[in-house]
Amino acid sequence: MSADSYGTKGQPQFGANGAPAIDVDPSAVADYAALVGNHIVGTSAQRNANVVPNSSGKPVWEGLLWDDTTDLIVYRFTGGSWLPLFSQWKAFTPATTGITLGTGGTIVGKYRYDFGHIVQDVLIQLGTAGSAIATLPTVSLAVPAAATPVPLLQYEGVAIYYQNTGGDYNGQVGAPSNDNTKVRLLTWPGAGGLVNAVTAGAPFAWANNDKIWLHFKFPI
Repeated sequence: MSADSYGTKGQPQFGANGAPAIDVDPSAVADYAALVGNHIVGTSAQRNANVVPNSSGKPVWEGLLWDDTTDLIVYRFTGGSWLPLFSQWKAFTPATTGITLGTGGTIVGKYRYDFGHIVQDVLIQLGTAGSAIATLPTVSLAVPAAATPVPLLQYEGVAIYYQNTGGDYNGQVGAPSNDNTKVRLLTWPGAGGLVNAVTAGAPFAWANNDKIWLHFKFPI
């Protein structure tokens, strides 16, 4: 039978005095659940099968959200593939060039998905001996950027350079030409108000126990 009335969210309701053909009522409820239900929780293997994880065998649909219990990322099915939307923070260890950590030096990173972007944090602490910074040091991205950026394209974010002997210096990150897997470290402002590359002597003469903190966002 058809619904006797509808609730505030459009859900079908059936009165106690309605027609006795109760056998079709569950179908109306199931149809409404299919109309508004758009979020599935399951494993990566289930998600990558691209079918509803029950005995129906029905394919997933455009706009479906999937909360992946394997990698802890929420995806949206878009254009025939899964787009990662958001996640909790994930730990990773970035690779670097032009940075020698030295004795006891550390580098830690974390990242999270944020609706088509990656937010990434990195903390580098130079060691107590043997540390060094070369010209144009780079730090790897947790996930490759969406496309190879143009030279000097700046990702949204900041860099702070901590001098152990006193003083904090502002900077930013930039995308190397023809490489969407890393960022290079820049100082701000440089000569003439322009950004300059971090070097062994800029923004200060790097020494043991100095630190670098990066926080930035880029499209994937």
